[in-house]
Amino acid sequence: MKRRTPISLARLMTARVLGRRFPASIGMIVTHRCNLRCAYCGFPDLPSDEMDADQWLEAIHAFLQAGTLRMGFSGGEPLLRQDLGRLLQAAHGKALITLNTNGLLLPERKGLLKWVDAAVISLDGNQEVHDSLRGQGAYAGAVQGGEEAVKAGKKLIFAMVVSKQNTNQIPHVLRLSEDMGAQCFFQPVTPCAVSSGKAASILPDLEEFKKSVCFLQAAKRRGRPVCCSRSYLKSLMRYPNATIEKAQCKLGWYGGFVTPSGRVCRCHVNLDSDAAPSGKDLGFMEAFRRMSMTDCQGCFIYPYVELSNLLSGNPGPLYEALKQAALSWRNSEK
Repeated sequence: MKRRTPISLARLMTARVLGRRFPASIGMIVTHRCNLRCAYCGFPDLPSDEMDADQWLEAIHAFLQAGTLRMGFSGGEPLLRQDLGRLLQAAHGKALITLNTNGLLLPERKGLLKWVDAAVISLDGNQEVHDSLRGQGAYAGAVQGGEEAVKAGKKLIFAMVVSKQNTNQIPHVLRLSEDMGAQCFFQPVTPCAVSSGKAASILPDLEEFKKSVCFLQAAKRRGRPVCCSRSYLKSLMRYPNATIEKAQCKLGWYGGFVTPSGRVCRCHVNLDSDAAPSGKDLGFMEAFRRMSMTDCQGCFIYPYVELSNLLSGNPGPLYEALKQAALSWRNSEK
């Protein structure tokens, strides 16, 4: 991967100068199926058609050959796919590989961790609160899954979705991250194409949310493991007014997603819509080049905002990205 990275970065910079698309960061949504029913997530209700392993391998190889720097595997719950190991192994060492999971299945499938650089595990508060939002036993599964990632020497990141039911749980998630040697990021509930019908009803209270953002800004200054950039945290003070405008969002130009059925889209807003062409029919890079750029509504989704800020030349996200990459490469040497 280290030998490929300078070449891919050069291709990314060339694409920026020439105004061309480049798949720097690609998310592989390998399934909509999930073993939990979270309060704000509508993934399990989406169409369940899934590409087989060979079709996914075609997508993986197409984007890696094009120079993808970071490839994330997610769902639904990606560990429900029994062939996930084949997909992770195909990408291993050729890009920065992340696995987004609820953690419940990691203890029994911990062998897959050898193929990833970082595990991103959802954590929305203490046991009572987390389980109330995600289901009985979800908290224990998240913590045990995180422990397996740490044992495997992998970078662990806890991801907290902030709603009106858990705004006061941010200190707990931060403390647990410190105790486990993990990092954490925080983003507010964002109603979009993959939200459940309940998402709009559990948006965080604005006053409490902004107090929490101030708490996170102070924690960041003290060196606590908040991986959100300072510019992202500052943007949260504008919530719920969208932080990314259509003209500023770089997803679609320098990133995108492949859905379980093989469509290629810029983000969850137009997931599996007519704006997302089929990679199976056109080829995955051709579908990436053709996907729509007309329907950005703006959002506060942490990875989207940080990627857009990074590729806009914002130094804060650039520093965070370099720090995360250095930590991941260091772990890969172990």
